[in-house]
Amino acid sequence: MRLDAMNLDDYHSPFDDLVGTRVEHVAPDRVVVRMTVRPELFQPHGVVHGGLYATLAETASGLGANAFLEGTDGSALGVSNHTDFMGAVREGELHAVGTPLRQGRTLQLWQVDISDGRGRRVAHAKVTLMNLHR
Repeated sequence: MRLDAMNLDDYHSPFDDLVGTRVEHVAPDRVVVRMTVRPELFQPHGVVHGGLYATLAETASGLGANAFLEGTDGSALGVSNHTDFMGAVREGELHAVGTPLRQGRTLQLWQVDISDGRGRRVAHAKVTLMNLHR
């Protein structure tokens, strides 16, 4: 969905709905996304599955990259997502803040810091996105 046609209260993708992603802010230079931790999102050791950190990174960077392309004939798609896990989370909220490192004509590079409800950084990601122009 194009951002110019999107109200953040109405933002939904089937996958984001499934895992409970909540988009709080979208701009070309900053995106904020949250997720409530719940047992259905745990891996067998009782902590948040690492794929959810990657999900937050992909969602945040994708929304920001597309916001950057707003008003053009382009859209951005992720081509690489490198997420490092730095802490286990069992409860509370995950808070992801994405910011661009580079926004070019063909590629964008975003970083996403993910923290828990106590403000402790629990993951860091770099996501490369390709700008596709019609």
